[in-house]
Amino acid sequence: MKREVAAEIVNSLKEAGVDFVATLTEANLHDLVIALGEDPDIHHVPVTREEEGIGICAGAYLGGSWSGLELIHFARLCFDDSTTELIESDL
Repeated sequence: MKREVAAEIVNSLKEAGVDFVATLTEANLHDLVIALGEDPDIHHVPVTREEEGIGICAGAYLGGSWSGLELIHFARLCFDDSTTELIESDL
């Protein structure tokens, strides 16, 4: 992933109100993980397993954050006030 694409994803997450993101690190997501870690407006938590990330993001949601989970193959799981959506991305 190019650094510019990672920056665009981070900006899109912020525009959507996401302020907490957990990532399951993978080689293709390296630039995105770095960009999330460097952004002062997003709390970034690296995780080692998918279920760990879901638990952490669910806890963040219950604590009042709108959270996102980046997984392998660019699947993005977002928690919001009314629903949970799985959004597939072709990036």
